Amino acid sequence: MLIIVNLHFHSNQFHICIFSSTALFARIRESDIELTEKGHQQAIAAGEKLRSIIGKETMYIYMSPYLRSKQTWENIKKVFVPSQIITEREDPRIRELELGNRDNLQNFSKELEEQKRTQCFFYRFSGGESGADVYDRASLFLDTLFHEIDNGDHDRTQNIVIISHRFFISLFLMRYFRWHVQDLKNFKKLDNCEICELRKVDGVYILNENTILSSQASSNKT
Repeated sequence: MLIIVNLHFHSNQFHICIFSSTALFARIRESDIELTEKGHQQAIAAGEKLRSIIGKETMYIYMSPYLRSKQTWENIKKVFVPSQIITEREDPRIRELELGNRDNLQNFSKELEEQKRTQCFFYRFSGGESGADVYDRASLFLDTLFHEIDNGDHDRTQNIVIISHRFFISLFLMRYFRWHVQDLKNFKKLDNCEICELRKVDGVYILNENTILSSQASSNKT
């Protein structure tokens, strides 16, 4: 799955794009799952959409080390000229939720059912992670990102693009907006490669109307 986060400081906008992939479970390591042909086409379309947003501006790239994330970026970058790409960097902290050992699909299926019966944020898969673990990773990544911005490692007028995964993006948004755990169940499921905008209003970034919490459960904060 893919997330593109574009912190568009110059125009006071912040853009997010989600891309999902098929889980092949025990047949192949999740980090090695490739994009389908449809996935490649969706990534190219996401690139066109991203170009319509940032135009000729430049960008810093962060991506998950998972193969499908890197393939997604390779498709997106086709619509940009090399001079628009300042840096390209992999960051393991923005990888997807780790589901642990899936060699025994029967046991894994039981864990999935158990997760559904419990509050999924706190459920930890055997040998894997819980939502709380991913939240910690999102917090560390966000702290590093803004530390680099404060230190001048990023030009505040340029764009930051992050390519990651659906579950990570939900926890990234939860951390950024300081949502409560119960708010996650109200978060609208995003379509593949859907572009969302965080628009700055009175000094506060807000999600656009297509990606708001369905219950309007929490107020957005800086």
